[in-house]
Amino acid sequence: MDLLLVYHYLSDGAQEAIPGKLYEHIAVNIPSLVIGPSNYAARIFSEENEIGYTAAIEREDQVQEVLKLANLDKMQEREWDISKRLSKKYSRAKQYETILNLINQYYAK
Repeated sequence: MDLLLVYHYLSDGAQEAIPGKLYEHIAVNIPSLVIGPSNYAARIFSEENEIGYTAAIEREDQVQEVLKLANLDKMQEREWDISKRLSKKYSRAKQYETILNLINQYYAK
């Protein structure tokens, strides 16, 4: 089983950083292991969308635990439905619906 490792150690600018490779791996249903600062956007996105394993780099105990969890044998046992789940959540239709709702809310005032 393949796994994308995303490692980021600087907290400056981390709240805006999501590497393109993360989206490519989502599209082909490959889980990720994201280790970075607490404010790292890629780590937060990965955690919220359950696309793999994450750890805050400031927490050595979390990093050690996630490295144990990311054991490739255990990952193969789990069924990953990343691309199916996220394609519904972030589809163009869903984006249009969200934008339309925001516009309607704005003009309803």
